[in-house]
Amino acid sequence: MARSRRHGNGPQTPARFYDRPRRRPEDNRPRALKTNLGAPAFGKSLDRLPANVMLCGSAGLQKLASVFRSSNQGGIVSKSITNNAPVATQYVSNTATDIIATCNKLIEERSSRNFAIVHLLGKQWRVTDGDLLVVEGYWPPNIGDKITLDKVLLAATKDLSLIGRPIVQPGLVTITATIISKGLSHTRTHFKKKRRKQFMRINFQRAQQTILRINSVVINNKINEPAKNVF
Repeated sequence: MARSRRHGNGPQTPARFYDRPRRRPEDNRPRALKTNLGAPAFGKSLDRLPANVMLCGSAGLQKLASVFRSSNQGGIVSKSITNNAPVATQYVSNTATDIIATCNKLIEERSSRNFAIVHLLGKQWRVTDGDLLVVEGYWPPNIGDKITLDKVLLAATKDLSLIGRPIVQPGLVTITATIISKGLSHTRTHFKKKRRKQFMRINFQRAQQTILRINSVVINNKINEPAKNVF
């Protein structure tokens, strides 16, 4: 129970937080770390450790090891930190090489149908061989013109995907199309009315349309190889 005190002859009142015993500053100091051999890891305690050293992650451990090497206190912990530093650069490079080799093999085999995501007149379209696209708005190409869609955001097959940042490398993927029709859309009715204002309007609008057919979606080159045909 908390201690209490008397005020004159009145009843006892509970002790407040400032009446309780405070902890001494010595109780908050860090303790010495013990190793498996039973000896302190940093000599006597952690009081000698500089204030700017942070014990977090591999970078902090490396910095801690360098501090102890420079201060001639490189004991058991500094040696274990240096020996157990993570080294994954070689593993990452080998994994990337294997993935690229597998993708190049799939590109050569052409085992499945290709598709792509292209950017055309402010919109993104998913296209494959033989698709028809209806584009609204003014567009200069005429009927019968053959065009190449250069802004390829993604190209993929059943087994692999090539994602651009933001577009795929020029010359890696070729998408050809042919303009087959140009005309106007169906009539759209816009009716406006304001109640109790004797205001009513009926407008009829038709937008320009261009229809094009996707001829082919081809992945030309292998990954990380110079482009053969860049337009």
